[in-house]
Amino acid sequence: LGGFLTQAANGKPAPPDAKAPKQQSAPPPPPPRLDFKGSEGVEELVLLLRRGTAEAQGKAAAAIAAAAAAGADEARQVVGAGGVAPLLLLLRAKGDAQEHAARAIMSMADSPEHQASLSAAGAIPAAVGLLRSGSLGVQDVAAGILGNLAIQSEPNQTAIVAAGALPGLVSLLAKGAAPAKEQACFALWNLACQHPPNQLAIAEAGAVRPLVALLSKGTPPVQEEAAGALMNLAAHPDNKRAIAAANAIAALVPMLSQGGGPAEQAAGALMNLASNNALNQASIVKAEALSPLVALLQTAPKSGEPASRRAREYAAGALMNLCLKQKPLQDRVAAAGAVPLLVGMLSEQAEGAQYEEAAGALTNLADTHEENQAAVGKAGAVPPLAALLRKPSASAQEEAAGTLMNLAACDANKDAIVSAGALPPLVALLGSGSAAAREHAAGALANLANGRPEHAEAVGAAKALPPLLALLQQAPEGKDAAALRGCGGAGVAARAASALALASLHAPNAAEVRSEGGVAVLATALGAGVSEAAAALVNVSKGDAAARDALLAAGGAALLVREVSAGAPAAQAEAAGAIATLAADSARLAEAVVAAGAVLPL
Repeated sequence: LGGFLTQAANGKPAPPDAKAPKQQSAPPPPPPRLDFKGSEGVEELVLLLRRGTAEAQGKAAAAIAAAAAAGADEARQVVGAGGVAPLLLLLRAKGDAQEHAARAIMSMADSPEHQASLSAAGAIPAAVGLLRSGSLGVQDVAAGILGNLAIQSEPNQTAIVAAGALPGLVSLLAKGAAPAKEQACFALWNLACQHPPNQLAIAEAGAVRPLVALLSKGTPPVQEEAAGALMNLAAHPDNKRAIAAANAIAALVPMLSQGGGPAEQAAGALMNLASNNALNQASIVKAEALSPLVALLQTAPKSGEPASRRAREYAAGALMNLCLKQKPLQDRVAAAGAVPLLVGMLSEQAEGAQYEEAAGALTNLADTHEENQAAVGKAGAVPPLAALLRKPSASAQEEAAGTLMNLAACDANKDAIVSAGALPPLVALLGSGSAAAREHAAGALANLANGRPEHAEAVGAAKALPPLLALLQQAPEGKDAAALRGCGGAGVAARAASALALASLHAPNAAEVRSEGGVAVLATALGAGVSEAAAALVNVSKGDAAARDALLAAGGAALLVREVSAGAPAAQAEAAGAIATLAADSARLAEAVVAAGAVLPL
């Protein structure tokens, strides 16, 4: 019985010729963990990240972090050696190794060439995870990683917010140490830069009030970063009111006198807060910002360090927005000495210099303000503005043309503008510039020709008439048509028609307009609501029977009567004047306007 039981337990006996079952060999032992020696190159350090002891991994991560922070070439070597994946794995560790790995990734993320590869490898969710669960010392590095990945990268900006980074970043603003606050502000600054959805999302996440609080309570570096973040948030129209309601303006204005980065970013924030917001403009003026903004324009202030070029540009932009259509502020800013400082900025050749804000400030100072127009011209603005028309920057061309348009309204500036060679580039803008640039160029030509026959002749000689007619034919239809047609002299088509009207007071110019089919073009423009075309029709058609016949054939009599009957007051005046002049010149046209029902509305 015992033998049977033993056999049953052991299973069926093997036949005599059967082989014994093959024994499986044990797996090979793992390779020994490597130690850190201190003499490793980049590739050996990356190997240590994968196969080193815990201590060796931490030291290798520290060495790689130092190398990546040293410069772009070193960071490139780390990426090329395959260091990204093991560094991201180390973010799951604890202690020094985690922090060193995070710092290495932050340094590599500072280079745009590595942003895409880091994001593809999972750096964004890894950094967001560190914001939630990392130590205090690691959270600020995680914010720095996200801030670097967001620099000028719309896909990363979107992905970071989608990964849930905002609550952690906003929490750091209130609870983090100074380095963490600074890095959180930096990340929010870059996430909001030229990204309207993020600008709204950051405000909705509750960032505005803690950012404003840091303007008064933070260290200067934190103040700078907080003001920069608010500057980008204020670029969204829906955020301007909330930022002002959090008392940001009262905190930003004193920063203008601090100098350095805080003053620069404070000026930028005020510039955006003032843009197209009358309530904020009034609050900024009430907070006595004008004097420090003008002082910030100086290259050699009486006290303190000179402001950076960017700070001066932001100050100019703030003044530009504050002075728009504000006669009392135009007076005050000019009286504070801003004009020569702004004109000086137009001629500076600093690397990366932008000229739109300085030119824009001069444009608004000179707008319908004859004293300022003369002062800007006397300060020497015309030659550098004419030079800006030739620069490749479309926005600089647009602002320079706008300034010249306003300066040309002052008779004292007309000769200087023509002598500076501004006519050819202004004519070129009629066909190649933005809508605003075309409007400004046409307006400048109109103002130059107004009351100066020699300049009207020069406008024709500069070949301006065909592109001016083309602008009338290119006026868009639909929802933007009214804005671009303009009213009361504004708008591309309105400016073009005014320029044609004034240039056509010179008989050879009128003849050229007729030969280009201008009568029909102007009649069509009048029918589209460009009331300024009425004066152009008068000057082109007067004394020329064929032109009057073309006007009648184009239905000009009925169009003029329609403007007298139903147009705006300015349009009624233009049309009534046209009827008076043309009817006196032609009995046939007089009969036509009477037949069209002109008597009663006249």
